[in-house]
Amino acid sequence: MDENENMSKKRKEVEEDEDEEEEEEDDQEEGGGDENSTVNLEGLLCFTSLQTVLAMELCRGEMRASSAIGAEESTSTSTSNVYSDTWPLMPLAFLKLLVVAAACLCEEQDDQEEDGREWWKLPRRGSEWRRLNRAAPHLDAASRDALFRRKYSMSYACFVYVVEELRPFIQSDCGFFVRAPLEVDRAVALVIFRLAHGLSARQVAEKYNVGASTVGKYTLIVTAALSDAAKLYSRYVAIPTGDRLSRIVAAFQQMTNLPNMCGAIDGTHIKLYFKPARHSAAAPSTSSSCRPAYKFHSIFLQAVCDTNKVFWDVSCKQSTALHQKIRDGVALQEPVISMGGAGVPVKPFMVARDGYPIEPFCITPFGSEDGLRKGFDDQLLKGFSCIEEGFRILKTRWKILRCMNVHLIHASQLAVACCVLHNICQLWGEPDPQEIQGDSHPSGNRSMPVLYRHAQESRIAGEEIREALFRDWARRTLEGSSLPK
Repeated sequence: MDENENMSKKRKEVEEDEDEEEEEEDDQEEGGGDENSTVNLEGLLCFTSLQTVLAMELCRGEMRASSAIGAEESTSTSTSNVYSDTWPLMPLAFLKLLVVAAACLCEEQDDQEEDGREWWKLPRRGSEWRRLNRAAPHLDAASRDALFRRKYSMSYACFVYVVEELRPFIQSDCGFFVRAPLEVDRAVALVIFRLAHGLSARQVAEKYNVGASTVGKYTLIVTAALSDAAKLYSRYVAIPTGDRLSRIVAAFQQMTNLPNMCGAIDGTHIKLYFKPARHSAAAPSTSSSCRPAYKFHSIFLQAVCDTNKVFWDVSCKQSTALHQKIRDGVALQEPVISMGGAGVPVKPFMVARDGYPIEPFCITPFGSEDGLRKGFDDQLLKGFSCIEEGFRILKTRWKILRCMNVHLIHASQLAVACCVLHNICQLWGEPDPQEIQGDSHPSGNRSMPVLYRHAQESRIAGEEIREALFRDWARRTLEGSSLPK
């Protein structure tokens, strides 16, 4: 019996609470009568505006009809012509009325909202950025850096630096748009998160509580700022000169025991998720329209790096500006050393795999099984391993390069932007990514007849320089000596 009494008391309490809630809701509805009356008044004004617009359209039709009708026609005939001519204008007037009514109601709703724009926002579940901002201040430096490396492939300090570098190119003071622009740090975060994890725009939108179109828009803005030579590209990707070139040459000399080597050059295929159109507008300017032996569509990314895996030249186009600058005598002209008894002049050169044509500034291995020549090839490949390791780190850190899920027109821009971010991480001393996975396809392109057409004289000069380097290295190897540091 006691249990039954307790149950009945609880039920009465619940019913009393529900009655109180209903009374509060009724009070709120009564208190909101003023707002509803305001909305009704606005609707009445909208209907009046509709009548005005309709009358204006009828008068305009009447003027058109009266000009076409002769003065000798009767009034009844002209009246019937007026209505027959203005009949097609009736739907237009009705649409104008709907537009006016919707605008008035939206203005009324904007006045009621606190910021005037929440009315347009679609509710989403994403809370990635909010949770990260809430947790980051309460973590120690090591835990915070580990969190940001897991999310954005860089430490917290490096992320803040990237945000400040991009701020002048992203920040907007425009207030006349329907929606206010995103915060700069949030915009940069969602773009870097997409590049680091290779997600689609819709997947990133769900995590950052924005629209997929917003993710696509800021992806293009951020990557354009990173890949544009007039903005950030030239600050982090530049042909070495002066003291920097001397340091790079000394580092390669210590690694390979070969003089005047200044870089390793190679290319890698970036797989495209979307099949490009056969007659794409981007095909003439990039090497993306070809379908290599790997049985998928791709763009070809070529880069040159130093011993620290920092790229100092990046290109996705059919003709690279680097080779033209070298041929024109603008880049990599000093220092010049004399090799061999004949005094062959050797300028700074890059090492490449056997798929590249040999030139005075691009030396490839002999590909011979002879003892000394094979040893010389091994020294060249030691230097060449830097670019292979650089591409491995690049694709592991920015997983969007494993399968580019953007349109062909923007694929080259995203690839170059990833290379710029890679350089920033390397210069900041970010550790190599822990996940070590090889590419699903070879990084080099064994035959590039479209990318490189060189003269016979250039090939002969390159072979002469390679022979001089080989003789000097063989002599020092047999004598048991090395180059002076």
